[in-house]
Amino acid sequence: MNLRMRFIARLTLLITLFLPFSARAESIISAQGVASIEGDNVAQAENLAMQDAFHKAIIQESVRNVPQSSVFALLKKLPIFLSSRGTQDISQYKITARTQQGSILSLTVEFRVNDVYLRDWISAQNFTVPSAFRPRILLAVSCNAPGEGLHEWWYLKGKKGYALFESQLALELAQWGENVFKEAPELGVLASGADPLILALKFKADLLIQGSVWFTTLGGNLYQCTLNLNLIDVNTKASLGAWSLTRRGDLSVQDMYAVLISSLLEDLRTRIAQRIVKIAPMIAARQVCIEGIRDFGMHQKLLDALSGLDGVEDIEINTIQGHSICHTIRIKGRLEDIMQNLKSKRIADIDIQVKDDTAHIVINP
Repeated sequence: MNLRMRFIARLTLLITLFLPFSARAESIISAQGVASIEGDNVAQAENLAMQDAFHKAIIQESVRNVPQSSVFALLKKLPIFLSSRGTQDISQYKITARTQQGSILSLTVEFRVNDVYLRDWISAQNFTVPSAFRPRILLAVSCNAPGEGLHEWWYLKGKKGYALFESQLALELAQWGENVFKEAPELGVLASGADPLILALKFKADLLIQGSVWFTTLGGNLYQCTLNLNLIDVNTKASLGAWSLTRRGDLSVQDMYAVLISSLLEDLRTRIAQRIVKIAPMIAARQVCIEGIRDFGMHQKLLDALSGLDGVEDIEINTIQGHSICHTIRIKGRLEDIMQNLKSKRIADIDIQVKDDTAHIVINP
């Protein structure tokens, strides 16, 4: 190849590399769906199996994008997203395997999904915020449950633990990913009987759930349970929400607590969410070298896939040498996670090694 031809080829490559990347972030996800064939209606079963596969694909993609502490909340709320978006975010799909055993149809489907709406919804729900970065919550609720007597842990020296109601509420909040004291802190040398708000400040809590749950016997096995709670900002002492509930019944104490907690939990978590500070990860510059490039179309596909990954801000070319091109990539998060996500896209047969803040991508022949 003469010098002029080499210059044109190099210039064409550079123009291609610096073209704007697509604004649509797409993921390629594979999942298996299953459905029962009823009345020999195979077409209907295939449609149901496709929907099942798509729902599993969205679950798979969603779980990959949230911390472990948010998985429970995500899975509980995901049906809301699926019912609102349906399958409209599928841009392309391909059935890669199909089996039928009796009346059971199984499909393995590869979906190309525009995941912008999904990622925006996940972020709006605060599912991306790990428990450690959420406000720290302390509970101080006076209880007089039958068989328990008056229980106020802040009046008791040493580590006496939460009352049953506090334990159930703390467990429920923790399951939903909130940063709650799962057990009452040990007072140690602190004087018992201190104001719970003062103790919350001492133990570096951000929010305090304070109140009372009171039982009144109505005769026989029937009783009335009255719950009063207040969510308080520890630093400002401002009330962020208050709840007053009364229930009558002959349920066990634990079941009555479960009823009360389920009645206020959604609103309580909404008020807590208002105090969540979204932490923007620092942007870091890292190196990505792609080696074994013989098809510049494949190189562009890899760049498009990289630019569409969550956490990738931009990519710039650094050096071109033979069949190897190195880039500077500006990212939020870990380079190892981004490279793992790239490999999961299965854009090409590649090997990836990350070492010393540099990723080496080798395109296999």
